[in-house]
Amino acid sequence: MRAYTLVILFSVFTFLTRSQTIFWQESFGVGCSQGQIAAGTVATPTNGAWAVTGTGTNDATANEWFISATEAGMGAGNCGNGCLNSAGLTNRTLHVGSVAIPSLGLSADQGAAYNAGGMCPAMFCVTTNKRAESPTINCTGYNNITLNFVYMMNGQAGTDFCNLLYFDGAVWNTVVAMPQSAAGACAPQGMWSSYSVVLPASANNNPNVKIGFNWTNNDDGVGTDPSFAVDDIQLSVTSSLSATVTVSTPTLCVGNTATVTANTGTATVTGYTWSSNPAGATFGTPNASLSTVSFGAAGVYSINVLVTNGTNTATATQTIGVAPSPTITITASSSNTICPSGNATLTASGGATSFTWSPAGSLSSSSGASVVASPTINTTYTVVGTNAFGCPASSTINVIIGPPLSLTVTPSSATTCIGASGINITAIGATIFNWAPSTGLSTSSGPMVVATPSSSTTYTVIGSTGSCTALATCSITVTPPPNFTVTPTNTVVCKGSSQSYTASGVNSYTWSPAFTLSSNTGSVVAASPTVNTTYTVIGKDASGCLANAQVITLTVLPVPTATAFLTTPGGGYTVCHNSTATLAVNTSTPPMGYSYSYTWTPATNVIGSPFFQTVTLSGFTAPADSTVFTYTAVVAYATLSTCISAPTTVSVVVKNCNPPVASFTTVAPNDTICTGQCVTFMNTSTGGQPQIVKWNFPGAQPDTASGTFPTVCYNVPGSYTVSMVVTNPYGKDSVIKNNYIHVVDTPSTKGIRDTTILFGNCVILYGTQANYYNWTSTGGFSCTGCDTIHPCLTETTMFFVTGYNSKHCKYTDTVIVTVDKDCGEMFIPNAFSPNGDNFNDVLYVRGKCLVNFTFQVFNRWGEKVFETSDQKMGWDGTQNGQQLNTGVFVYKLEGTTYDGKSFIQKGNITLLR
Repeated sequence: MRAYTLVILFSVFTFLTRSQTIFWQESFGVGCSQGQIAAGTVATPTNGAWAVTGTGTNDATANEWFISATEAGMGAGNCGNGCLNSAGLTNRTLHVGSVAIPSLGLSADQGAAYNAGGMCPAMFCVTTNKRAESPTINCTGYNNITLNFVYMMNGQAGTDFCNLLYFDGAVWNTVVAMPQSAAGACAPQGMWSSYSVVLPASANNNPNVKIGFNWTNNDDGVGTDPSFAVDDIQLSVTSSLSATVTVSTPTLCVGNTATVTANTGTATVTGYTWSSNPAGATFGTPNASLSTVSFGAAGVYSINVLVTNGTNTATATQTIGVAPSPTITITASSSNTICPSGNATLTASGGATSFTWSPAGSLSSSSGASVVASPTINTTYTVVGTNAFGCPASSTINVIIGPPLSLTVTPSSATTCIGASGINITAIGATIFNWAPSTGLSTSSGPMVVATPSSSTTYTVIGSTGSCTALATCSITVTPPPNFTVTPTNTVVCKGSSQSYTASGVNSYTWSPAFTLSSNTGSVVAASPTVNTTYTVIGKDASGCLANAQVITLTVLPVPTATAFLTTPGGGYTVCHNSTATLAVNTSTPPMGYSYSYTWTPATNVIGSPFFQTVTLSGFTAPADSTVFTYTAVVAYATLSTCISAPTTVSVVVKNCNPPVASFTTVAPNDTICTGQCVTFMNTSTGGQPQIVKWNFPGAQPDTASGTFPTVCYNVPGSYTVSMVVTNPYGKDSVIKNNYIHVVDTPSTKGIRDTTILFGNCVILYGTQANYYNWTSTGGFSCTGCDTIHPCLTETTMFFVTGYNSKHCKYTDTVIVTVDKDCGEMFIPNAFSPNGDNFNDVLYVRGKCLVNFTFQVFNRWGEKVFETSDQKMGWDGTQNGQQLNTGVFVYKLEGTTYDGKSFIQKGNITLLR
């Protein structure tokens, strides 16, 4: 990849003196990263958008054309540079660069830096053949046209290079293979060069001229930046007027003024227009032969003048370098406020090469980047810095004589106790500190000491900064041991549970033994012993003073165990809904002095209280089938409700002991069905289980069945009766449903047979042999209850018609309508006669397949006389309501057909009266 470096050449380059009249020019505007031309992200230049056309093989990562100031226009004789590397370079150019390759960390538009390839197909392929094309240039009225521009190019001669091309309105012609521009002192960046060439005679008086640059890269891995960049493209013709520009100085500083003079050698000049490239120059008299000029930003500028004598024009250019002024700042060594009789070191910085200080009387020197200031009163010092270009700037600083030293001493605590950690004592307001007495101190000097006195003590510190000194004191009081409490005291806990203790009254606590505690420090801890345990707590206040120890005892009870069981008449865990049962629980033996409490859940069907070791169940309702009731018992200590057993459960199966009540239905809705279809029945009888079911289906296949979900089929139209008998251990019941199932004939639905129509035509489709019809299609068409439909089509479509004799008796048929997409010829008649005889009076666009189009008619002078995008709107031979005379006109028709293809046609039309 190419590395950019800002190089500003502050020397004068004299551009060729032009005695030409410029009638078209393009500088591509200003702006840094504007993007890739082919991607459509480029801001439109002055004369319109440029286009990119492939002229041969182009790989996926081929080089690309960009318009931006990432390769900024620097003017002939200057080194290449770009806005990504130096602020203020915004003169956009047209240039060739590499496309983005994210996998290699390469971003797009790095200026005129291209990928020469040589790694295809392993990593990327960059074969390139692309032409950048200008918008159309109207050269009507101009002859002997000269093309001028500035450019730079390296690449590889004969393989990676750029051709200058010219379009004469019909074909592209190669004007010249651009020579490599000399790099000279600008290597490896490249140097901008001027180029001039006379266009072929076919450009004379031609309204359809274009300029193009074709870049070729053969992907051989050989080639050197820069690729190709071009700027300041001009088309001109010879003028009888000539001009030159002189400047009073080739280099000046930002904000300073130079004098520029336009020299023509004739007194007939009637107008002057001054400008700069890039923009940013301020002219004192922008429309006179002599003007002043100044600049608000550093850089290399082309000073341009356009002169005219009322008939001809001429331009001239001169280059001037603008150097930046330094930005001077002053810093003081520590502070700009000093003690009486003190001093401060002042240091200037900001891009200058020499410095001059004032007033010099209280300074160690009047020059140099650093000086020592020793004022006796508040003083403002000024430094003037000059950079390598001779551009000056200044800055000031106030040095203030401060008050005498103010010393402050702060202890981390004013109290402590015997055995506590040390107290930090901090002094501020000086740079050197000495402490007394030294007894009980960690050190006798420094801004901070640690005091651990054995009795109450007052400490003194002497602070100094240069010639400033001060004294301060600090008293530390030694206090007696503190008191604290722990809650709760002696407690009882269940084995496997924990007990929380809270200590209060001091600042920190230490607990032991630690192995059954959540922590051995802190005001709150949780104890989880497995046996009775005695704990000791030691407290300490904020000053580090130890308190008297506290002792507590924690008693641990074993977790109760329990087993629930059911007692029923005859044994087992199954009961009838109209009988009773007894629940009971066996438990472990509680420790001496403790008893248990009991809880049964849920209390459903429990007679009396659910808080006894034995309870009675009764009052179950008859279930639809055997129903399981699960009861859970827990056992706890009567005096410690949180110490409970693991839940113990017992399941009771309650069965329905009622005789059956017969009933049934169909799984699907009981609607009318077609002959040959089948029905699935479902037993919905109630009563106790198990049930035995017998079915009778007269007229069905089969006509008898058993089980809960039998399926039978009906092959003859009619109404059919269904009956069933159900039996369980407690009785029998039956049910009969007369004329329950209805059977009708199956419809034989048919639609019109498959057919073919022309593009855009309509067709009539209809169904037969059913009561009513629904239509759908692959094209999204649908119609409910329609015997006949009339679709108009542009695509081959499949239609589905479903005929119904009832909701569940239906049949579906398929119809395919094929669309013939032969659109016929699309054309414009070559003559018409708008004479009011109602025959060939209006000129229309002919053809059936244009989805969108633009139709334009021009007279022999190129003026547009008619335009439409509506095929129903034709030209009646008028312009602005006025009839046009007999003549030959030119038309242009372009658009898109139904299948997405572009269509363009040009020709002549004869208007006859």
